[in-house]
Amino acid sequence: MKIKTKTTNAQDRILELVNLLNKWNKEYYELENPTVDDSVFDLALLELTQLENEYPEYIVDNSPTKMVGSALSSN
Repeated sequence: MKIKTKTTNAQDRILELVNLLNKWNKEYYELENPTVDDSVFDLALLELTQLENEYPEYIVDNSPTKMVGSALSSN
């Protein structure tokens, strides 16, 4: 299942997913205010992983697939 998007090329879609997932990670871990269900996050992460496997030349340094851990909340 793919999250709805207007992006048609792989490089743009990867960047779109990276931005979304990083935003969602910040909302969940740092702000403690998630805006999407875990299942939506998981589907986006799966799609990103598949795209990165298929198009490794488009992997970016800030991809959540490359991160270990997260920033901690202040609470």
